[in-house]
Amino acid sequence: PTYPASSGGGIRNNGNLTLTDVIVKRNRAVRGAGISTAGKLTILRGRIAYNVASNSGGGIDVDGSNRAATLTITNVRIDHNRAYSGGGINAYGATELITGGSITDNEAALGGGISTVNVVRGRNDIRNKLTLTNVWMASNTAEAFGAAINAEGVIVLGGDTLIEDHDMTDAPFGGVVEVFAYDWDYPTEFTMKETALITENVASAEGAAVVVWQDCGPTPPVTSGLALRVKGNTPTNIWTRTGTTGC
Repeated sequence: PTYPASSGGGIRNNGNLTLTDVIVKRNRAVRGAGISTAGKLTILRGRIAYNVASNSGGGIDVDGSNRAATLTITNVRIDHNRAYSGGGINAYGATELITGGSITDNEAALGGGISTVNVVRGRNDIRNKLTLTNVWMASNTAEAFGAAINAEGVIVLGGDTLIEDHDMTDAPFGGVVEVFAYDWDYPTEFTMKETALITENVASAEGAAVVVWQDCGPTPPVTSGLALRVKGNTPTNIWTRTGTTGC
């Protein structure tokens, strides 16, 4: 297939944009097939679906390298998008506040639902910050890491957020949620609170729900609230791995 836009197949934002009751469907681009944003983007209700990116952000790609990118989403359905990284949403050194709505049936190699990374390794002065509140995530797929979420930076799952019904049995690792520690300057922090729940996910390896990786960071990711809120996953719920991959 051809990808006519380098970024923003449907919408490209470099300023301050609010979208209300919007439908963004069937677009193609290298990055951000549905929407590409490097500014402040607010979406109130709507659907982002069936968009395909050859690189990152099938649904939405958020570039925070200029320190100005924020994404605020309320009651939006994000489904059936595809990309190499971040089938639904890919974010880079930004702040994402997602409330209500759903992220389902998206596909990627890394982060079927959501993928987040900090800004350029080696000078990590911008940490990505992702917060989900009352969000339903289900049936996203990933070839390698994180069917639901593949992340570094700050990750907070709160309210009635539910991550369920993901299948990682064809992937080499477990981890519907993959949490990475690459940064020497800013350790990854992963928090689950209130009634957030990760349950009924399956994988071919340990840690079907959550895999915590310490690759290059000086300390492993800081995790909070997982024991009570990660349960009923097969074969096991949580697995912590240390190594030097990617250093």
